[in-house]
Amino acid sequence: MDAIGIKIMINFRLATEEDFPELVKLRNRLMKQPQDEAMWRWILNGPEHQMLTTLIAENSIRIAGMFTSFPLSLYVNGQTIPGARANELMIDPDYRGQKLAAKLIEYLTKFVLEEKPMIYGFANQKSYKAVEKYGVWHSFDEIVPLAICPINIPRLLQIRLKIPGWLASIVGHMGQIGYQLVTSKPNASMSITAIDTTDERLDSLWEQAKQPFKIAAVRDRKYIHWRYLESPNNYHVYGVEEDGKIIGIIAFIIRDMFGYRAAFLMDLITLPERDDAKETLLYHLRISAEEDSADLILALNNVYHWQSLKRAGFIRIPGRFSPHETHLTYKIRESVPGIDDASNWLITWGDHDFV
Repeated sequence: MDAIGIKIMINFRLATEEDFPELVKLRNRLMKQPQDEAMWRWILNGPEHQMLTTLIAENSIRIAGMFTSFPLSLYVNGQTIPGARANELMIDPDYRGQKLAAKLIEYLTKFVLEEKPMIYGFANQKSYKAVEKYGVWHSFDEIVPLAICPINIPRLLQIRLKIPGWLASIVGHMGQIGYQLVTSKPNASMSITAIDTTDERLDSLWEQAKQPFKIAAVRDRKYIHWRYLESPNNYHVYGVEEDGKIIGIIAFIIRDMFGYRAAFLMDLITLPERDDAKETLLYHLRISAEEDSADLILALNNVYHWQSLKRAGFIRIPGRFSPHETHLTYKIRESVPGIDDASNWLITWGDHDFV
């Protein structure tokens, strides 16, 4: 129905470049913090530098909804395959209640799977219920869990537990001493450098780093360049070098969210068995977070990084306590061994469009 309650015919089609201004308007109507055109252009272009596959629902008045996905390579059970990641599902409030979300998901998924064997994405609480209700994709019931590293313990205690400032300061000081005793120390011989461009060394890093993973988005030179270095967001990317080779990289961003100043660990990629590189990069992240007055560091917890995160002072937080509910969802054309086990997936904030 339109704004005055009259039912109007909805048509579905793939968006073109000419639709870009209207897509921006739709997204900005629905977002608490409207984004400028540069940010939207980066999101819609994706790693292939072409407009995302975007299905729109429209009538004679305006665009009523959209669902987007972008192509990217996936590493699945030892093979690199073409895939896609769902990115944005948005419905104009005036057109909700007409099952537009279900239709957009169904039609775009069918279109994508004609060319690619797999598409995945993340659903928040609202879209997860829609996916679950209409059964278009497979969804993991469990919320993607968090790992948190406290930085400003007194402030966290005051905000969360309403502890008086003097007591929070004492407890925080004790916590800081405990952190220094139990956490791992960086490898002093390793050199950390800011990465502001990409070269073939990142491809070489990924070719070796991917070996332990079962299901992961390919994080090669092209992906790192698009996801972090081309973004209008202020992402920080650092690498560890050894004998002229990059043996690990870390990407993060620091911003105010959920009432805190938080550092988000976007990606951590190292050579297999180089826990020293992971811990050196995580130590650098903590120092950067402290210098930027962050209250805590947030990471999406996964089995591939947990031991290093734990040694760096992170603690597990059950998904139900997450300030942002996130569910992993996917759709496949043919059976993939192990895909229904969430622990087989390498999932980081870098996979998500939340930060």
